[in-house]
Amino acid sequence: MNKRIIFTITAAFAILLSSCKNQNTNKDLSAKDIASKIIQEIGKDSMTEIPSDKIENYYDTDKSKLDDFCVYIEASGAFADEIAVFKAKNKDAVKAVEDSITDRIESQKKAFEDYNAKELSKLEDNLVTENGNYILFVVSNDKDKAKEIFQKAFK
Repeated sequence: MNKRIIFTITAAFAILLSSCKNQNTNKDLSAKDIASKIIQEIGKDSMTEIPSDKIENYYDTDKSKLDDFCVYIEASGAFADEIAVFKAKNKDAVKAVEDSITDRIESQKKAFEDYNAKELSKLEDNLVTENGNYILFVVSNDKDKAKEIFQKAFK
């Protein structure tokens, strides 16, 4: 009987540990490292990084709510492609970042509807996902691959 109880407790503990595996425990991941890896692997050489002191020109977010961020946009400005990784300070800040991403999407839709309407479908089919306090925003035909790379960064 004791062996059965020990086995049951051990099995329950193993299940509990494995269920926590997807939570981010790597506090050393930088937003730039993640974003650069995505850019490299999906072959978006034509993207340029937004300087950190210019982020307010693109996202209406309070930088004090962020531990780290990195944003890449299409260098020519003719395409809507964008890859952004944010590390929020806490869960409340995650929601604030997601709200600023929603505002950014709407702003970009207005900008592209008259300029390059073909890009609207990419904007409408964007990706916003999170892992812990990290948020990934992607406007690209390769958004699924970008999500896969983002999730692998935490394993």
